[in-house]
Amino acid sequence: LPYAGYVEAATDRMAELPYALFDAQKKMMGTLLQAGAGNVPGKIAVLGGIQINTQAGKSDYFLPLSFELYDSSGTMVKDLRSTIDCGRAHDYVSTSTSVTRASSLPV
Repeated sequence: LPYAGYVEAATDRMAELPYALFDAQKKMMGTLLQAGAGNVPGKIAVLGGIQINTQAGKSDYFLPLSFELYDSSGTMVKDLRSTIDCGRAHDYVSTSTSVTRASSLPV
């Protein structure tokens, strides 16, 4: 649970949790792309973000946070965030035992 300490210390835990989950899933997708991209001819487009569920009768939302193009070796060849209206993902810095949001680190 490398993100647990940061989420627990956040001012709004429920707002921070999806960003932490997004970061963890983005790292997992990177690992999957490195391992399996060679089996896909051409390029791979990956759109990532946060699903925002709302109350019954209201429309749910998807907040895109990343949009990237990878080649068949799993290397990102283009960051496409500027082509759509993307939100800003939180920047986390990982160590072997914990994760810290980069914006909270001293400059």
